[in-house]
Amino acid sequence: WDFFSSLLGWQEMSGELRALIVEDSRDDAALLVRELKRGGFSVDFLCVDTPEALRHALEGAPGDRPWGIVIADFSLPKLDGLDALRLLKETGQDIPFILISGAISEEIAVSVMKAGAQDFITKGNLSRLVPAVERELKEAAHRSARRRMEEEVRAVNERLVHANKMASLGTLASGVAHEINNPNNYIMLNAELLADAWKDAAAILEGYYRSNGDFMLGGLLFSEMKKTAPELLSGIKDGARRIKDIVDGLKDFSRIESADLHREFDVNKAVDAAVRLLSNEITRYTDIFTFAPAADLPPVRGSAQRIEQVVINLILNSLHALGGRGRGVRLGTFYDAGRHEVIIKVKDEGGGMPKEVAGRATEPFFTTKTDMGGTGLGLSISYSIIKEHGGALEFESAPGVGTIAIVRLPAVSRARQAQTGQN
Repeated sequence: WDFFSSLLGWQEMSGELRALIVEDSRDDAALLVRELKRGGFSVDFLCVDTPEALRHALEGAPGDRPWGIVIADFSLPKLDGLDALRLLKETGQDIPFILISGAISEEIAVSVMKAGAQDFITKGNLSRLVPAVERELKEAAHRSARRRMEEEVRAVNERLVHANKMASLGTLASGVAHEINNPNNYIMLNAELLADAWKDAAAILEGYYRSNGDFMLGGLLFSEMKKTAPELLSGIKDGARRIKDIVDGLKDFSRIESADLHREFDVNKAVDAAVRLLSNEITRYTDIFTFAPAADLPPVRGSAQRIEQVVINLILNSLHALGGRGRGVRLGTFYDAGRHEVIIKVKDEGGGMPKEVAGRATEPFFTTKTDMGGTGLGLSISYSIIKEHGGALEFESAPGVGTIAIVRLPAVSRARQAQTGQN
């Protein structure tokens, strides 16, 4: 067929209809193309007559436009029409398929249609070809549009389910935070009281120790306990304060916030809140985590809670990418005076991403963490949040060198700050 194509000048031409013709007769193929052109189509076509050639054509090459129609001769020595139809179905592509043949029985025509062909046209009645192609192209377009709508509906439903889960999680977190706060307040208050009591008792016990020598107290010698007790009490107070910080972070994160994006807030505080909320996850995944907040950072305008959500997503992604506790995550904030932007940068020492994966990172439902329960929504939601703040979410990554996530947010001008302060 390469010979026939070059002989007749049958090179693929750009046009509105890309047709894959399964035919071993150059005259019959030319007749089909001529009929399509007569019907107003600008035809971009390819002829094949073997299973291998058909598979190769259906697989296509990167950048190829999809086939608009497959027209196949019912009976060929190496590839009959039903086999061609079966090969097409195996690819899963929704391409209209029309069979062409000489006179055949009604039973065979019915079996062909049941097998999935869109139409069956005899060679003696090719006047039906153009109307059939036009009809099937419209039907294929309708099916494609319907699939896109169904996919969009599924995507919206997934987002609604996720939003509902997040709302339920927020309500649960708020309730749990309240239940934890009450007993923790007792711990904090009693720890202070015990610390004061120990100071008073320690002086008396020290006098007894000097007069009578060492003695047992709580299973330890007093000479050891007088060093250990203050450390234990300090640890209780520090632990209770840490619980309080985590609970306060949960309450802030789960608080329903208005959609007002005109409030000014401190990015460093939002980032620090995210870090405190993730303290256990950070300890679980790495021994190397740093946060370097920039001094004198101008405020930004928007929702501190939503930016905190973005930072949480970025830190979690970095932690999950590490692959070992010896690799680290470095978090920092900066001010880009030239672009008048506040920058949040999360840099990890993980495996990195190839360019094609990094380019799809913010697509809804795209995830490389299915084994970890990833939904592919975290970065998509983060991207939407940053966009609604007038900012940008960017990624710099390559395999083997880790990933840098960069959040850019418009800063409130210094003049505006001064004016607001005076007011």
